Amino acid sequence: MNRGGGITYHGLGQLVVYPIIAIKGKERNLNRLLSFFEELTIQLCLQYDVKAFAVDGKRGVWTKSGKLASIGIGIKKWILFHGISININCDLSYFDMINPCGIAGCKMVNLSQLTRKDVNMPEIKNFFIDRMEEFWRVFWT
Repeated sequence: MNRGGGITYHGLGQLVVYPIIAIKGKERNLNRLLSFFEELTIQLCLQYDVKAFAVDGKRGVWTKSGKLASIGIGIKKWILFHGISININCDLSYFDMINPCGIAGCKMVNLSQLTRKDVNMPEIKNFFIDRMEEFWRVFWT
């Protein structure tokens, strides 16, 4: 399975989480996996008083100002690769050269822009690390 979405961009100031694991047993539910990444990012945004949400039919995490996080998974023989990239304090001008996630006119935003302050990347990483235990428990056991 291809991750979809066409061209993507990864650069400094993004948190990119691409776990490479074998998905086993009853948890071979790709929609649940994608929803997990979306919900985790929405919870992260709440820590910064940013209202974020998922949009039916468009994977990723959105805000009223634009798209904050992109999700794309790849599966080969039930091995997961790819994942989520969250714009924390990246230079958004690179997105002007592509159609992010294959969506023409998609406006990308970053968390620093939404909070109007510098966001500490180590804090963001710790948030994800602390919550990835649930991911491992559900999707890898």
